[in-house]
Amino acid sequence: MSIEITRGSVQEIRSQVEEALHHIEEATGLVATLDSRATYSPGANVVFKLVLAVKTRGGVQTPEAVHFQQLCSSYGLKLSDLGKTFTHQGQQYKITGLTSRRRKFPINAERKDGKMFKLSADLVKKGLGR
Repeated sequence: MSIEITRGSVQEIRSQVEEALHHIEEATGLVATLDSRATYSPGANVVFKLVLAVKTRGGVQTPEAVHFQQLCSSYGLKLSDLGKTFTHQGQQYKITGLTSRRRKFPINAERKDGKMFKLSADLVKKGLGR
């Protein structure tokens, strides 16, 4: 079977890839995540970003969580801050990681509704009461 790569077929291809990844997750115990964005060249190829992560007691060991563990002290944060929640402007956020390439907003956080945010270290420290 051959499928033509078009804008319309990318979603069907994604569904098939996610189904295959589910089998890999079951066999390995890893967590597979496809980035929500895909790029494609009509008739040529489609590219998805795939991350395979190890499960830990606190959730999934993402690259951003690893970076947080390695670099948190450089931003005035503690290793134990990973996974902590804080409130900012009436919204609750959970610290999920760190991306050092983003100088102004290096801290990754997830709002209670699941939306991801990039925050400054100062804002996070203030939210944690420091």
